[in-house]
Amino acid sequence: MSNKLGVLQVIDSLNTGGAEVLSVNIANLLKKEGVNSHICVTRQEEKLKENISFEEGYIFLNRKK
Repeated sequence: MSNKLGVLQVIDSLNTGGAEVLSVNIANLLKKEGVNSHICVTRQEEKLKENISFEEGYIFLNRKK
């Protein structure tokens, strides 16, 4: 049985703001350190999507309401 740590961050958008930048930076660092890191964006994909250093573990929900 594996006890590998997994982290899921849920954020509303990837607009260039404080929480959004921090979320992307943390997700990238955790992935680089071998943590099972995921990021879920609920409403808007913006410029910060380009800064995510991994494709697997990223999900966009495209919620409207």
